[in-house]
Amino acid sequence: MIDGCYILDTSAILILHREINRGYYSSDVLSRIEQAIRDGRIWIPPQVIEELKVKEDTSFKWAREHYDKHPRNKDFNAEIQELQSEVKGLLIRTPQIRNQLKGADLYLIGWAKVLKKLKSVEAVVVTQEGTSAVVPTQEETPAAIANPEVGKSNKNIPEACHKEGVPCKNLTGMFAELGWKFLNKAP
Repeated sequence: MIDGCYILDTSAILILHREINRGYYSSDVLSRIEQAIRDGRIWIPPQVIEELKVKEDTSFKWAREHYDKHPRNKDFNAEIQELQSEVKGLLIRTPQIRNQLKGADLYLIGWAKVLKKLKSVEAVVVTQEGTSAVVPTQEETPAAIANPEVGKSNKNIPEACHKEGVPCKNLTGMFAELGWKFLNKAP
């Protein structure tokens, strides 16, 4: 049994790939994340894959490929379906989450709560929302195309996590908690 895991949000994946391409993070960060996915310590929910699919770029291809490598997805597909039903039930019973979040964001908190309740897995939501230093560009975020203000001060996921008692970190916080250090340079 995995003691804990990090659940990646769409914004975290988009920003991660953008910052690697800009040279902010070394390419070593991806290999460590990929290993953590194979070890079951980092997870990408199916709803995040669907959000990334809109663009079908390298972020989507990378996430889709590594979704299949997570042991929970590979070995426990029936369990995922059962948990997904539980997540949907939780969301139906929790209107304050439904009213604050949309799309895959709804499921991040639902997955974290259900994993803790049913599997005793402490799940941390990883998002770049509420992080002013790294904001997805219009080219990188489908929602930003429709509304350029999306993401600039969006704190919905961190606020909802706080209200629901779900741990929430940004990429830098996850790296620090995992004890990972990367040579960064200013973009």
